[in-house]
Amino acid sequence: MGSPSFLLNKTTIIHGLPLLELSSICINSTLCLVFLFIVSARQISVCVGRVGLARKDDTVSGSDPIAPSCVEPGEVKVGNQFKLSVCSCLYVLFVQVLVLGFDATGLIREAASGSSVVDWSVLCFSSAQCLAWVILSLTALHCKLKVFEKFPLLLRLWWFMSFVICLCTLYVDGRALYLRGLGYLCSHAVANFASAPALGFLCFMAVKGDTGIQICWNTDLQEPLLLEEDAGCLKVTPYHGAGLFSLATLSWLNTLLSIGAKRPLELRDIPLLAPKDRAKTNYKILRSNWEKLKAENPSEQPSLAWAILKSFWREAACNAVFAGLNTLVSYVGPFMISYFVDYLGGKETFPHEGYVLAGTFFGAKLVETLTTRQWYLGVDILGMHVRSALTAMVYQKGLRLSSAAKQSHTSGEIINYMAVDVQRIGDYSWYLHDIWMLPMQIVLALAILYKNVGIAA
Repeated sequence: MGSPSFLLNKTTIIHGLPLLELSSICINSTLCLVFLFIVSARQISVCVGRVGLARKDDTVSGSDPIAPSCVEPGEVKVGNQFKLSVCSCLYVLFVQVLVLGFDATGLIREAASGSSVVDWSVLCFSSAQCLAWVILSLTALHCKLKVFEKFPLLLRLWWFMSFVICLCTLYVDGRALYLRGLGYLCSHAVANFASAPALGFLCFMAVKGDTGIQICWNTDLQEPLLLEEDAGCLKVTPYHGAGLFSLATLSWLNTLLSIGAKRPLELRDIPLLAPKDRAKTNYKILRSNWEKLKAENPSEQPSLAWAILKSFWREAACNAVFAGLNTLVSYVGPFMISYFVDYLGGKETFPHEGYVLAGTFFGAKLVETLTTRQWYLGVDILGMHVRSALTAMVYQKGLRLSSAAKQSHTSGEIINYMAVDVQRIGDYSWYLHDIWMLPMQIVLALAILYKNVGIAA
């Protein structure tokens, strides 16, 4: 009889927990298990690697040890964003510890007063939160120990999910406070309101991904004795390793813009291009496809346009996605304006229609702005790749011309090819998508006209 009633009591306790608290416990428990699994797998792999290395050292006698790297790391610079991330984790942990202590003190007082029923399961949520934020704080501090440039994916996912649960709980608690008044206030509601700013910042860092930790390498032994007076910057552009948030907001330009705001830019301030954006890389791609076309049909001259299309079609297709999405969302306003006019005239189709319409207009304009920036940037990069590849190809061809061929193609003509003709081909990237965008725009415009005025359109 005791066992079924015990199980029934526990089941009642679990079902008695609010849905959001139960979801938080499940998510934190799952992520804790995933974290422990990853740590255990890494430790096992390290142990297996050490055993294999020890066996290899036993079998290979007289071999020299691996020489350490000559590059010595210097000072490790920790940015303010990493410090704020760690402080936010510790702050949320401190809040959860206070909640756990407050709840435990209240239950101890109930037990001391002789209460027959003391619900110790109330501590489950606070204990799970404390354990989760202990792991999160230690993991964030571990990033400094290992000098990670990016926060681990599991940590970022954990921060993001915590903020989502916090927003849902804020909505539920705020609605309950509005309906019931201050009598609804409890320790968990106060803790959730207090932790919201820190969780919002951690969610921002989760989307951004960068830790803000940099290593200043000691390059004294690597610098040549004779330095050029106007040496350029040796750092690759931040665009190469930018995250999703940085690409969407173009914040990877902030470093260069901040320098330009203080003083005129110099050559050493301009970072190097990413390897995929350099003329050498694009020339190799175009040259490879050109040779493939020549090998497929040796009797005919290959098509340069077809070689360019095969070399850069992926970039053009990715850019077409932004162009098409930009075109679609630009017609959301004309399509929804009739519903907006009807709503202003007092005709409400469904509850909260005004909020839905305002949110739709705002979301469409936000997506239009983001896609416009990415579309224009992608067009510029595509044109740059085509121009750099063609310029290098014309230059290499000019070096291989014979003396007789140079009589018909002077140096001025070759320079004109690289300066004018290649530039015109590169500028074609701006008009590449007009072939299919113009019919799409006409169809959308006619559809909106047909919706509003009927067959007269």
